[in-house]
Amino acid sequence: MTVSLLPDVKEEVNRMRGQAAKFKWFITGCLLLFLAAFSAALYTRFQGFSDITVFLCAAASAVFILSAFLPVLITILTFICRDCKKRGIRPAFYVFISLSAAGLLYYFLNRDRLAVKKD
Repeated sequence: MTVSLLPDVKEEVNRMRGQAAKFKWFITGCLLLFLAAFSAALYTRFQGFSDITVFLCAAASAVFILSAFLPVLITILTFICRDCKKRGIRPAFYVFISLSAAGLLYYFLNRDRLAVKKD
C-alpha cells in the first residue's frame, strides 16, 4: 500500500487552516519579543553591563524563539503521529526521531516501506 505525500500534506494543511489565525499572531508576537530581547542582550553585552544581565537577556530571547517555534513543531509532530496511525506504524519512535531534521527526513524516506512491512 503506497500513500503519496502530497494528499496527506494537503489534508493536514486544511485541518490546521482554522487554527492559523490565532497562531499567526502568537508567533509574530514571540518573534518581536525575541528581537527585542536579543537586541537588549547585544546592547548590554557591548555597553559593559554585568554578565548576569547579559545572560538574563539572552535567556529571555531563547525562551521567546522557542515559544515561536513550538506551534510549528507541534503541527509537524501531529502530522507524523496521524500518518503513522493511518499506515499502521507504531508512532512513538517515529514521532521522537522526527524532532530532528534528519529523523524527519528518515521517516519521510522510509514510511512507505515501513507501512508495507507492517501489512
